[in-house]
Amino acid sequence: MKLKIDFHTHSHKSFDSVMSYKEIIESAKKRGLDGVCICDHACTDISESLKNDNDDFIIIPAMEITTGKNHIIGMFLENEPMLELNQKLAAPLEQIVEETHKKGGICILAHPFERMKEGKETMLRRADKVIKLVDGIET
Repeated sequence: MKLKIDFHTHSHKSFDSVMSYKEIIESAKKRGLDGVCICDHACTDISESLKNDNDDFIIIPAMEITTGKNHIIGMFLENEPMLELNQKLAAPLEQIVEETHKKGGICILAHPFERMKEGKETMLRRADKVIKLVDGIET
C-alpha cells in the first residue's frame, strides 16, 4: 500500500507557520495526501480529539528538535516527552536520537541541505556520521 504523507508540517504553534490543524488537514486532503506529520518546534501538543475526528486521515504527532548543528524530527512522540531535552538547545545529535528511540520514536533528519548558523558546513559533509544514527532523511 502506497501512502502520500508530508513528514514536515508546522502549525500555528511554531514561529514559522500560521495554519491551524484544521487548515493543515484540509489543505493536505485537497492535495491528495493521506496524512501529515505535524512537527512543531519544541511542541507535540496534538489532541486525541483531532486524531479521532479524522479517522480517514493519518496524523503523526512529532516534534522538530534542535541539536547542535541540525534539526531532527522526532516522530510518534506524544505530548511533551522531548521538551526537556529540546530546551537544552544544541543537545548533541546522539543524545536526541537516543532519547527519541527510548521513547519509541523515530528520528528523521530535517532539511539536510540547509546551511547552518555555525558556518558553511552542510549536513551533507557530515552525512556518514549522521546517516548511521537516524532512521530517515527528509528529501
